[in-house]
Amino acid sequence: MTASVMEVAVSSKHLPGTELVSTAPPLLEGEDAVARVRRLISSDANNQGLDLTGREHPFSDDELQEAWHQLQLGDSDTARSLFVEAVLADPEDEEALFCMGLLYEALHDLDRTAEWMDMAIEACPDHIFAWETRSRCMEHRGRLAESLAGYEQLEYLDPSATGRREGLLGHQRVYIVPVGAWEDGAADYMQEAAEEAAEEAVHQPRWQENFLAPERESELEQPELRSGIMAWDHVLSTDLLQRLRECVEDHFQFIFTNRWVYSADESFTGAASTMWLPASEEATSIPEVAARTILRHLLKQEPEDYAGVEYWARVRSVNLGAGFHYDEAVDAEDVDSEWVHGNPWRPQWSSVFYLSDEGGPTVILDQLHDERGRLSPALPAKGYLCMPRANRIVLFRADLHHGSLPVDIWLDSEQTRRVFIFNFWRRHTPERPHCQRLDFQKHPAMRRHILTVEEGAALQTYETARLEAQGLAPVERKVLCKPEQLPHSSDFGYLPLPLPMPTMAALKEERGFYEVDWLGAAGAREE
Repeated sequence: MTASVMEVAVSSKHLPGTELVSTAPPLLEGEDAVARVRRLISSDANNQGLDLTGREHPFSDDELQEAWHQLQLGDSDTARSLFVEAVLADPEDEEALFCMGLLYEALHDLDRTAEWMDMAIEACPDHIFAWETRSRCMEHRGRLAESLAGYEQLEYLDPSATGRREGLLGHQRVYIVPVGAWEDGAADYMQEAAEEAAEEAVHQPRWQENFLAPERESELEQPELRSGIMAWDHVLSTDLLQRLRECVEDHFQFIFTNRWVYSADESFTGAASTMWLPASEEATSIPEVAARTILRHLLKQEPEDYAGVEYWARVRSVNLGAGFHYDEAVDAEDVDSEWVHGNPWRPQWSSVFYLSDEGGPTVILDQLHDERGRLSPALPAKGYLCMPRANRIVLFRADLHHGSLPVDIWLDSEQTRRVFIFNFWRRHTPERPHCQRLDFQKHPAMRRHILTVEEGAALQTYETARLEAQGLAPVERKVLCKPEQLPHSSDFGYLPLPLPMPTMAALKEERGFYEVDWLGAAGAREE
């Protein structure tokens, strides 16, 4: 093909049956399907040196299955070579195109994953797995409207596939409304709720790992956490912070790819949503070094004092919140069917570690899951807001209801809120498969993040020396207890009535740590 021909491209086309524009490179004038696929393959420098001549007969199902098996075994190079051969042999084979996309998903390359998924959809408009993967890529890239449209197309093709669309919509129900709540009687209904709670003797009990099997409260070694929540700045060294930034995307994508990358491993019990660092093992990744540093120097505990640390990464559009929830063990055995509204096992401390200044606040409310029900009290009297700031952490009682708020809603943005979450479990070990310790060596995108035990120990020694020399930097908590400080409102996606809130503009300007005293503000309103 001559250079002059390559400069002329057929206009981008929509994916079949939709108004969504394909991300795959358009067919050039005078170009056939094989040449288009070859051009897409050649755009990745990692494919240099591969045989791109193709073969006359297409791949058999058995050959494609073998390539897939090699990817599951962690041999991405062999899988890459075989998948390239497959798509060149038949550039309209939807399964070969889809598998090429899965190769890039396993490598955590979202842009190329989306391109190959679009190629598969062009070849087979009803390919539900390609639609699901493509839509997830759009969500992670901050293209929320396009992601929702893709999930709707997925649901049209498979009416049972409602989870992804509902999940995205659920996160969009959590936001601050630029409308006040005071004029609608917020002071009255907050005081009424407080009086009802007082009559029912609702108070915030001490933390319990399982409120149905209470044990003696452990000693609190960190006095800053007497209130159950605190934030610190300048937590880690510049080097460790940067290394966390370099691996956060892979750790986040790992949540979605481990379910099939590890499926050929006989010891694999199912998809993991979180990772586990038991007290008995050494830190062998950067997040685990950070977890041990936080445990020792912020909580002032040793690893053997806890069962372990559960951790995971979250990379999400700044305009996408997180629905309110409790951090609890998942799928634990229900002994004697006595649990109330689900599973009450929970870590002692939850935390959010921020890698950048982007995004809306983490919100922690004084609601608990206890014997009275899932939300006690029904209406929070107090809340805490922690705005993201690079190298900041907010630590809080893990039995408190919490979520996060977007900066805006339904606006596409390439800016992302990047965090690691660390949960510190006192005695209970969260159940598999939800929480596991998987071998990163078997994952093509994760093996580069493995540390030797010696490397992990050296990093922890450095962090210890640094913190002992300069000390901790607690963030001053600003109390918002005046009506004029809370001109906007939010129901956090689930409350029966909205609560007054500060403006997002004020939160973004200060990027602080706040205690919102709704009951105090209600009293001031009445004066």
